[in-house]
Amino acid sequence: MEYFRFTPFNGITISLMLLAAWLGFARLRDNLRTNWAFGFYAVALGYALGFKYSIDPWLVLAGAACALLIRFTTRGRQVRWIELAVLAGVAWRCLGLILLW
Repeated sequence: MEYFRFTPFNGITISLMLLAAWLGFARLRDNLRTNWAFGFYAVALGYALGFKYSIDPWLVLAGAACALLIRFTTRGRQVRWIELAVLAGVAWRCLGLILLW
């Protein structure tokens, strides 16, 4: 891996990508009414606002809206698939940032 240089930006991006994957698997496996998603979206929104042109903040806000709907409504199973698409988009963009796409 001659072209990959470990910088703080790459470390934070890899951490965010792994957190998105973990939250996606947790949403498929565990109880939907957990509060872990709110912490993830707070970190992701801070990342999106802290590093300009990294992740679209509207994508993160859409995921946070899905997390709110999952947590506080009875339609959590239907909205879960939309949130999984948002998490896949965040992970894909993080991979693109790491690989300089």
